[in-house]
Amino acid sequence: MTKIKIDGFQLFCMMFIFILGSTLLLDIGKAAKQDAWIVPLLATIFGCVLYLVYISLYKRYPNIPLTGYLIKIWGKYVGSAISFCYIIYFVYIASRVLRDFEELLISSSYYVTSIITLGICMTFVLIYSIHLGIEAFARVTCLCFVVILLTLFILNVLYVVGGYIKVENLQPVLANGWGNIGKELVPLGITVPFGELITFTMILPYLNKKSQAAIIGLSAIISASPFSFKLR
Repeated sequence: MTKIKIDGFQLFCMMFIFILGSTLLLDIGKAAKQDAWIVPLLATIFGCVLYLVYISLYKRYPNIPLTGYLIKIWGKYVGSAISFCYIIYFVYIASRVLRDFEELLISSSYYVTSIITLGICMTFVLIYSIHLGIEAFARVTCLCFVVILLTLFILNVLYVVGGYIKVENLQPVLANGWGNIGKELVPLGITVPFGELITFTMILPYLNKKSQAAIIGLSAIISASPFSFKLR
């Protein structure tokens, strides 16, 4: 295994930002109306369970990524085919998220800029970060984490001071039953972003203290989840 290593805080920052990701652009839970707060609560529980599944596999094969131990589990041919499918999945997720942010930028600050130009610029940034390596990427993520955390703190303070948070909007609880909650939870509420955390099975082998993988991941999921959903 390569000597490239990241520490626990860097992994936490990467997972925190990953969970936020483009989920902020989605309106998960809207159909549940005043019960929308229940959707992220249940999704977080399922997300923790999913992550523990990933950790159980990681503990069996701590020094190789997902695409490596799939071959060990399923054999050379079947495992290679499944690994290839996951690679295609990772590429698809990255492409979709890139498109989401292109649409966001075009509809707001860069409305006179070509969407192709934005995509090319962001792609070159990604290529450069890959060239620098996972360690450099992890260090930059820590800086971004501080900026994002400060921004979220200020926004939430302004929400409270401005009187936008009204507890009475959460009532009546479960007035329409569990039907709408279930539709919002499955599959989108679970798969975005928690199902996508499987991408970290490619990064966990670089963690310098492997025993911290479970607690760091669960901490990131629990702390980032309240910010990753739009509560109505």
